[in-house]
Amino acid sequence: MSGTEFYDQLKQKNNFRNEIFNSNIVLHQHDIQNFKSLRFYNCVFDRRLNLKDINSNVLSISFIDCTFNYGVEIKECNFRTLQLTAIKTIKYLEISDLNLQELKLNSNIELETNIIISNITISNLGDFSKLKINKGSFKAGINLFNSRDNFLPEISFNNSVFHNFEWSGNFGNLRFENVRISESSLFTNCSFNMAYFNKSDFGKKVIFNTCIFNSNVSFKECGNFSETKFYIQICTFKSNSFFSEANLNYFNITDSTFESRVSFDKLNVNSIRLHLITFMKNAYFDELQIKNINKNKYINSINQFEAKDLRRTLRIIKQELQKSDNKIDYNRFRAYELAAYYNELKWFGNFKDKFILGATKVATGFDHSWRRALVFTLLIGFSLYALFFVSENYMLQRDFSQWQEFLSGYFRFLIVTDFYNPLAEGRTYIDNTNTIGWLIFIFGKIVIAFGIYEMIQAFRKFKA
Repeated sequence: MSGTEFYDQLKQKNNFRNEIFNSNIVLHQHDIQNFKSLRFYNCVFDRRLNLKDINSNVLSISFIDCTFNYGVEIKECNFRTLQLTAIKTIKYLEISDLNLQELKLNSNIELETNIIISNITISNLGDFSKLKINKGSFKAGINLFNSRDNFLPEISFNNSVFHNFEWSGNFGNLRFENVRISESSLFTNCSFNMAYFNKSDFGKKVIFNTCIFNSNVSFKECGNFSETKFYIQICTFKSNSFFSEANLNYFNITDSTFESRVSFDKLNVNSIRLHLITFMKNAYFDELQIKNINKNKYINSINQFEAKDLRRTLRIIKQELQKSDNKIDYNRFRAYELAAYYNELKWFGNFKDKFILGATKVATGFDHSWRRALVFTLLIGFSLYALFFVSENYMLQRDFSQWQEFLSGYFRFLIVTDFYNPLAEGRTYIDNTNTIGWLIFIFGKIVIAFGIYEMIQAFRKFKA
């Protein structure tokens, strides 16, 4: 159908079915001023479609099951509703400077296109559910306003697919559940009421920058553990927030404030960074799993500055676990923090702290294992006792064939308060001429006492 034929038919009807339009179509106010609705079913637009300067609060325009082989531009209009549903293909879509009650976009198949939506206001519903874009980008700036008392309009992207996604300068309710993004996503300068991102895969990278969440927000079970890098920067959460059971490769929250409760329960991440965060109420980190720090070689491999950054993050988590009286996870993260601090310190200038932490690491590990403390005490005690035995055997002409005496002396050597010669009968001190023996003996008692102390501490680690 040519453009002339289209405009001739437009004077007679408002429904078009199975038509092919071979010319550019530009609709203005005077073309459809007498219509309340304009519908296109299964039509093909082989040239550009342009709607401009249309002002009608009662007009609904619908494109259903249509093919757009060129671009569609809709600018500076005022409609009741605009609908492009079950889109088969579209070169590009640009919507700007609109006032609407409802906007609806979706597709039955995955599209290769760019969609740009800017400076539009919706008073009822923006429905982008099941919109599928596997190649290209979706960029939107949409405002919602409350046109009726006790009514909160919303935007829905549930069950949609995007390649790149950008959402900026928007406010209102948002439903973004079970959405799949293959590359990256950006949410910036937004003010949300309720927002739900449950079970959504944000792709390789997602950033929430300078956003305000005025009501509940939920990221439950979102993310992709193998790829998703999740950044929250300069955001404010005024109500309850939920990140429970999310799966993220990297999780970074900086310069943000949580004014109400926040849950990171069962959050599963490869690595995490928390910096300049304010928790005004409880933050829950129960059963948080950080894969990297579960591997000792990771903490041992990071440099001094990375260790310091990690320690700050672990300290924040540890403090919140302590507030919630979660002793089990608290002790786990305390061990991680000590391991990071040990790796952060250098021997020069920090010898005392490095030595104490090093001794704890060798004796019990930073997780305070009583089994490790017991093995440490017995093995180190045995090694030092063997050296002491050699020194005494050399001075007193003894030999190792006397194994019963050797073992008996070893058990006496393990008794911290026994300062008599473990190789002599009765209460006989070590000969004053055996200086080396005395040094080994005293050092051995100190090490054994330290090992026993660490073992006792290991049994006490869950006590208040």
